[in-house]
Amino acid sequence: MQQDHHGREGCGTVFGAAVQVESSGGGHRGRAEAARHKKEIAECAKDPSGDVTRCLMGYGWAEARALATEDSLWGHDAANHRQQVATCTRQRKMQAGSCLQLYYKWNPARALAVDDSIRRAQMRR
Repeated sequence: MQQDHHGREGCGTVFGAAVQVESSGGGHRGRAEAARHKKEIAECAKDPSGDVTRCLMGYGWAEARALATEDSLWGHDAANHRQQVATCTRQRKMQAGSCLQLYYKWNPARALAVDDSIRRAQMRR
């Protein structure tokens, strides 16, 4: 977990911003909402489907905010994702995107984007 400039733990820049926005409303209510959001983010990050946005929307989050939070969580794990891509591109049994979905539970849109990127790089050679 990362900490913001107030020492609060969060899952990235969007969560830190959410904590600041929620707590700026003043007092106990803002802190309670921030704590609830932190719990919802943690639960959705563990969701087996891998669809953090849909999970957060299930808690009543606006789509744009849920998507931004998912992107923030994704960016926080960038080093792991690079390793996963490297592992899946080395094996030849299946396309990298399929491997990423099957073994690392990537959502289809991100996995297909990797496949597209690999194809474009191969065409440039």
